[in-house]
Amino acid sequence: MRDIARPALAEVLAALTGVDGPPHSALPWGAYTGALGPYYSDGASVELLPWGAGAAFVVDDVKVPFGIAQWFTVPAATEARRVGGALVRVEVAPAHPIMADEAVELLHDRGLWPWSPGDPAAPRWWCEFLNDTIIDDPPSLPALVAVASLGVERLRAAEGLTQEIAAHAGCREARLVWRVMGREALREHHRKTDRDGSSVGGLLYVYSHECVRRAEPGRYGGSAAWPTECPWQALPSTHEAHRAWPALRALAAIGLHLVALDASRIVLAVEAIGGDRG
Repeated sequence: MRDIARPALAEVLAALTGVDGPPHSALPWGAYTGALGPYYSDGASVELLPWGAGAAFVVDDVKVPFGIAQWFTVPAATEARRVGGALVRVEVAPAHPIMADEAVELLHDRGLWPWSPGDPAAPRWWCEFLNDTIIDDPPSLPALVAVASLGVERLRAAEGLTQEIAAHAGCREARLVWRVMGREALREHHRKTDRDGSSVGGLLYVYSHECVRRAEPGRYGGSAAWPTECPWQALPSTHEAHRAWPALRALAAIGLHLVALDASRIVLAVEAIGGDRG
């Protein structure tokens, strides 16, 4: 599985950390735009380990912790009040590390997130922490970074492609849902969907079937690149696989994964930042 392009990663990290580069490093975020190590710059070997409780930068074999304390701090909120005859500013809300819903608003204000906060048509999010519940706000800051780092242009393109795919599947009301998954979890999802193809059916099976075969062209024959024309020649030309093929192929080119589709939702998975690169 190839690494995907994350053209907005440096800007997103700068916005959500409030600093131009990682702690204890003279290098800017732009030196880590792939967020997948190791990288070499000015003689220093730099690697970004998986996000989470143990997230850290490794600079020349020295582990530099990068936890929640390094996220952007929302300043304390104050308001003017009259105290003892004098007008003073009183703190009404303390400073705090930015929360996911606040991060969405910040990225939108910086032009790094295409959907405005509170937009009823904005994509929703898959949350593993709440037993795979669909929620309105990102389940975590790393999840938001993984998606936002794709850049506004790619995010809008993905939105259009999902609308097209859902329409071909007869699910015009399906709403886009973002899900962030590790590389091995994505592999296993596609393998399982491919194995269970007869019961899964539809475009989910078509997509996973192609992902499995394009990931191992030596085993299955053919090329790692998705063919321009739909290869499912045994299906009638009016089948949804043929009609949706250009959109499925374009989705794969961005590096996104179709992992669920029904009348209410179409779930696109983005690979998590960091982790096993195998």
